[in-house]
Amino acid sequence: MNQEKRTPDIGGIVLSGGKSTRMGTDKGFVPFQGKPLVQYSLSLLKYFCPDIIISANHDAYRELGYPVVEDEYIYCGPAGGLHTALKASTHEWNLVLSCDVPFVTREVLSRLIEARAGKGTVPYHDGGLEPLVAIYHHSMHLVFEQNLLLNQYRLQEIIKSADIHLLSFQDILDKNPRLFDNLNAPDDL
Repeated sequence: MNQEKRTPDIGGIVLSGGKSTRMGTDKGFVPFQGKPLVQYSLSLLKYFCPDIIISANHDAYRELGYPVVEDEYIYCGPAGGLHTALKASTHEWNLVLSCDVPFVTREVLSRLIEARAGKGTVPYHDGGLEPLVAIYHHSMHLVFEQNLLLNQYRLQEIIKSADIHLLSFQDILDKNPRLFDNLNAPDDL
């Protein structure tokens, strides 16, 4: 493993707390091309981050050897997981990956690290925002909490309300159309 890319002020967060209703089983442990989906995110984050937290509401994730944090605000979707994981992080900046995006590359995370500003940087393209493949400042947990207390769970709206920078990834997406594909159902595999 190349230690040179690791940046001490950047932690990693894997979001694996979803209900996985479309998949029918815990998405993170579904095998894809020879390994569980969650391993793609962990491997990618390990390249950049000295520490990784898994946001999950399932005990099975503890067996992976990383700290696991459960949502403080339950039934709030990814916003709840982001809030709790960012709050638990000891790093100023945090790269975030959901457990179901195996096509994301090192280039994506490198660009996010280089462009980090304000409360965070989120990729955008003609299909919209990618708030679960992003870099967030630790203080963003307060923004998520304020929104959760107002019953605002939609990530798109939370991102619009915060000092989040949007970074175009259309050029990479044109070369790799599956870059941000989420594997949510058995047919996606």
